[in-house]
Amino acid sequence: MLLFLAALGCCGLDCCGQTTDSTGKKLSIWERRRRTLEEKVRLHQERMAAWEKRPLLEADRPKKWSLSFNAPGLLEPQMAIGLGVAYQVTNCWQIWLESSGLCQFYLKPSQSCLGGVREILAMKFYFGPRQILFFAGEFRWKQVYYHDVENFENSTTRVELKNYTYKLENIIFGGAVWFGGRIIVSQNHRWRLEPSLGLGFKSRTVVWQGVPQGYTYHTGGLEFLNPFPTSPRASALLIPYLPASIRLFYVL
Repeated sequence: MLLFLAALGCCGLDCCGQTTDSTGKKLSIWERRRRTLEEKVRLHQERMAAWEKRPLLEADRPKKWSLSFNAPGLLEPQMAIGLGVAYQVTNCWQIWLESSGLCQFYLKPSQSCLGGVREILAMKFYFGPRQILFFAGEFRWKQVYYHDVENFENSTTRVELKNYTYKLENIIFGGAVWFGGRIIVSQNHRWRLEPSLGLGFKSRTVVWQGVPQGYTYHTGGLEFLNPFPTSPRASALLIPYLPASIRLFYVL
């Protein structure tokens, strides 16, 4: 008799441990997974809603100025040293301008950057929870000078200038769109990181300085077969480029 009661108790416990719906029917594994996922989504939405309701810190409010610095620009072959200034018009819109000086520590025998300037103007639109994501459209202008050595030839007299030293000037205009995010790195929200990646197009105009009139590249021509020439010696109407950066911002 005792063994019979014990067996009934075990069966009852086993039945109580099974998941059932309101009709007492056991749920399938797919239904249990669906309900678990819905519960996780609900909890995530509640956390996001609670986060959105938290009061804004002083640095998160609009009508604020901020400074930015592009540290990875110091590691590029054509090093960019500069500072950016931004104004947060609203919670969603920001105007940003960056001015940089261009240089190169290691001067190669040819096509070495002697110096230049770069200006980038962008309008950013922030969205998402607490505006942590953004799209941006930029316009950029760059003027840079190169030291170069090349062979030239006069197309009329066939006179050659071998290993001729001259200066190249590149004037570049372009535009791009980015996508990025805002990462808060301090408790007062004044220090932020903004990684971004984009796609754009630019045009390049090349001006020779110090080359006698009537001379052209003796070994030129092949470079111009490339629809998107990357050499600073070649002018180009349209060149794709990928603006990528991780900038550090400080809200004033």
